[in-house]
Amino acid sequence: MTQAGLQLAVVRLGRLTTAGIPCGEALKIIARSGGKAGGPALHLSRAVGRGHSLSAALAGTGLLKTRQVALLRAGERSGDVASAINLLADAMGAEAARRKRLVAALAYPAFLLTMAAAPHHPHNPARATFVERDGRWHPNPAPRLTRTPDGTSTTPRAPASPTPVRRPD
Repeated sequence: MTQAGLQLAVVRLGRLTTAGIPCGEALKIIARSGGKAGGPALHLSRAVGRGHSLSAALAGTGLLKTRQVALLRAGERSGDVASAINLLADAMGAEAARRKRLVAALAYPAFLLTMAAAPHHPHNPARATFVERDGRWHPNPAPRLTRTPDGTSTTPRAPASPTPVRRPD
């Protein structure tokens, strides 16, 4: 089960328990709705039906982290499971948002690191794909056919001389 699927299942469980539906029944409803959460929800509903608490049933699955199971256990002990499930759903949503921001923030540096390593990849020096000029790597022109100049000249080209402008008499 993905983190997004698990979060959705916890949100649904929170809504159903807030509406007054017991955990076991709420889990059966989630299981019947299908999707990726169906299998784990069915397993949990059976465990709750056998007399296990929701936190004990979840602890053995590895779906939730220890602190998340502890939050549910505290809700069970206080008698307010619905609030604990809703807090868990909110925490999971915040964690997913942080993870999404982190991945987005790391995408550009990862791209830059990849481009920085490209000139040194074994197939690029063998094909002279990149050339070093003034301490910086530059892509060589492509295609490198027999009549295409390779552009590896290290001396800069002289600027073209200006063409004299003719004025009509």
